[in-house]
Amino acid sequence: MVVRHDHEGIPEMSARPNIVLIHGAWAEGSCWSGVIERLQAGERQFAARMGAATVEIASSHVAMVSHPGDVAQLIKTAAEAVPATS
Repeated sequence: MVVRHDHEGIPEMSARPNIVLIHGAWAEGSCWSGVIERLQAGERQFAARMGAATVEIASSHVAMVSHPGDVAQLIKTAAEAVPATS
């Protein structure tokens, strides 16, 4: 696999959309209180760097379970962005 880099030496992302589902796995929420804002900022920066479409859902746990319609819509939007191949 050939990895191309931009003018700053950063690997370029492919033309295909990337889908990243990130969820928290914790015993209880307080164990994340010291780092959650930094983790979220890192996730936002990573998504912006790869040109990802994102949706932030106010969810206390796994958004795929508590907000399946929102997650499904994000996946559908990403799938529709991929050009059809013959």
